[in-house]
Amino acid sequence: MSRLLRSTLALAATLAASLAAAQGLTDCKCDDVRELRDRWCSARAAKAEYERIAYFLESESRTTGKTRMFSNADKLMINQKCVQEAINAASDRGVVKATALTHENLPTESLFKDDCRIEVTREGTACLKQVVESHEGHHRAACQSRNQLRRDGHVTHLSDLDVAGRLGLIFVGDSKFMMTSREFALEEAASYVKEMQLIAAKWKDLQNDCVDAAFRAEIGDKDQLGESAWNRGTERDASGKETHTYKMYDLTADPCPSRPRPTPSQCTLR
Repeated sequence: MSRLLRSTLALAATLAASLAAAQGLTDCKCDDVRELRDRWCSARAAKAEYERIAYFLESESRTTGKTRMFSNADKLMINQKCVQEAINAASDRGVVKATALTHENLPTESLFKDDCRIEVTREGTACLKQVVESHEGHHRAACQSRNQLRRDGHVTHLSDLDVAGRLGLIFVGDSKFMMTSREFALEEAASYVKEMQLIAAKWKDLQNDCVDAAFRAEIGDKDQLGESAWNRGTERDASGKETHTYKMYDLTADPCPSRPRPTPSQCTLR
């Protein structure tokens, strides 16, 4: 592990832990159970895929003897192809979603904009907004750490950068060009770990505060959770009518949605 990654992860973990201890998920209520469960399932799938990619890239580096630096092409492949396929396979299509991102300034923007700033692009609910903000808080801390290292002259891997990477770092101002693609994947995995930790802590409160019915949702369409969850939730009421129920009481014991990934996969990092 490089000095950059160790320093970045150490600072990000410290700041994230402080935020979690001070705040937690205060905006998540009983009505948010299904959305929160979906976010946990998606985060678990994303974390596993990012860790798989990091292992693949590490093995590739050992084989080739070359360091694969961060690039926008790798970012798009990792996020939009590989990880999105994993999330889609574990996603509940019957709930609203939330999204956010962390902006890094162009050199001229630093004069009037906060660098490493978080933007929530789709709130979903107040609960989900808080979840995605906590996720991006990890990226913000890592971004600030990389920028501090750059100001201090500790730009590791600089000799490995190609022309696009040097231009991206110098003229675009994106500190991720200081990273390897493996480090990028590990930072993303850590952000999803943060989500899972916060959700798990809040889930214990919800189990104490919410009635059992909050953890059971009737499924109206097999496409919402996938066919296996649809079949697994089959029940009959007192009149004999067949219903399909999504049971969400236990995060780990109650299964997440499950769909097969597309064949062929568009993810080339295998």
